[in-house]
Amino acid sequence: MKNLTLSTLFLMMCSFVFAQDFNVEMTGFSKKKITYVTMENMEKMEVNPSRIKFKKGLIEEVIYKNEAGEKVSIPIEDVKEMYIPFSDLAKMNATLTTLTNMKKIVNSDIKADILEKGYAYFVKSEVMIKKKKKRTLLMQSLNPTFGSKIMVFMDPFASEAGGLAVGDIQMTGGDSKSYYIKVGGEIAYRLYKKNYKDEFDDLFGDCKKMKKEFKKVKWSDFAKHVYYYETECN
Repeated sequence: MKNLTLSTLFLMMCSFVFAQDFNVEMTGFSKKKITYVTMENMEKMEVNPSRIKFKKGLIEEVIYKNEAGEKVSIPIEDVKEMYIPFSDLAKMNATLTTLTNMKKIVNSDIKADILEKGYAYFVKSEVMIKKKKKRTLLMQSLNPTFGSKIMVFMDPFASEAGGLAVGDIQMTGGDSKSYYIKVGGEIAYRLYKKNYKDEFDDLFGDCKKMKKEFKKVKWSDFAKHVYYYETECN
């Protein structure tokens, strides 16, 4: 990136990140820092992966070296949750977003002290891929600190419009046209931009303050809606 220092990038990101509440989507990780893993049997692991293979936002493989120097693959199907460190540039954006959302942390299951160091949170969830097809996937939560009522996941197959890029680095996300959302303990399903106005009342209609706070339903305010619903609605 020509003629741009890290401090310049940091200031540019500050001007954008506070306008959004969802965390950045992970496309690369740091090999320098620990990845925290909790297995289904509640075994906890702290590893430095040499490789994390992503495919369309989903984790397919995690490989690290054990004490003997042997390569070990973590069985993804047995993972309950993971905290994965962002690469350095994405870390700045992720950290700022997390700190912004920590004004009111409702989801007590989340380790905010890890997130604020620039980590992404992946958690296993049942997901409705098609109308009658369910899969259990390890999904990235975009609102881990305010997702106890509605957890929003990155949609691995979503298309985006816009976003800010500097050189070859994507600084902010575009307007994702869909997310997977998990309401309470229900199966996660895909929420589309084109259907959002029709589904708004189903999601937030039990909170009368929502309509007073947000006069118009805009997809670009979805993160604000989820955050307000989490922190202001009983």
